Amino acid sequence: MSLFQESGKRAWHVTCATHNSRYSQRMFDNYVKLGTPVWLSEKEELIVTETIAEIAAKDKLNILAYNICGDHMHILLVCEKAELHKIIQKIKSMSARACNIAMGRTTREHAPLTGEDSPSDGTTREHAPLTGEDSPSDSTTREHAPLSEKDTAAEHTTREHTPLSGKRSSSRGKTQAHLWTQKFGKKEIFLEKQLYNTIEYIRNNRVKHGLSVDVGNSRGASSLVGIIEKICCTPNHTFRAEYKN
Repeated sequence: MSLFQESGKRAWHVTCATHNSRYSQRMFDNYVKLGTPVWLSEKEELIVTETIAEIAAKDKLNILAYNICGDHMHILLVCEKAELHKIIQKIKSMSARACNIAMGRTTREHAPLTGEDSPSDGTTREHAPLTGEDSPSDSTTREHAPLSEKDTAAEHTTREHTPLSGKRSSSRGKTQAHLWTQKFGKKEIFLEKQLYNTIEYIRNNRVKHGLSVDVGNSRGASSLVGIIEKICCTPNHTFRAEYKN
């Protein structure tokens, strides 16, 4: 009997992209022009990941896999469908707030507790395949769709050093900058094989994109790898039987 049949729980592969890093058909049809895409520095990646680790521990989230890759992050989350939007909204808003404070874009007293992110969701175009033969239309990757034919390194421009506007108050920092897109991608996992394929896909995502896995203190708990280990649970723990009474 599969993990899903035993527990009745639902697993979601969630993809969150950074602000201005994706261009959709809807945006094209409405002549929307993107600003500078957000590319997270390694320091910001650590801040986001540490914030998610704190949320996961406090809220006892069941996260099977997690990774962050400059302009997007992956989370394999097990929860009830009704909880999904609220959990992801909290992760996005609190990680954006932590980044803006740490990077000097805003001061703690001015950073909103909730914020930039709409609770609405989207559909992701980037997920691990079900099998080697499966290639459903909704799994086509949009992860590296260029903003224009001329865009190459510009897609990786960091927002860490975005210049200040002269009209901003110095006491507020730079601004409460947008970190994530309003919508997020979600794909429900139905099969056990699909689940383990997705875990492997997310774990190897930094390697896939040519990013270093040696971020932070490579041998300590404060490294990216060390923090991710604290975030993630095993499948047996995640799909354990639970009772409300």
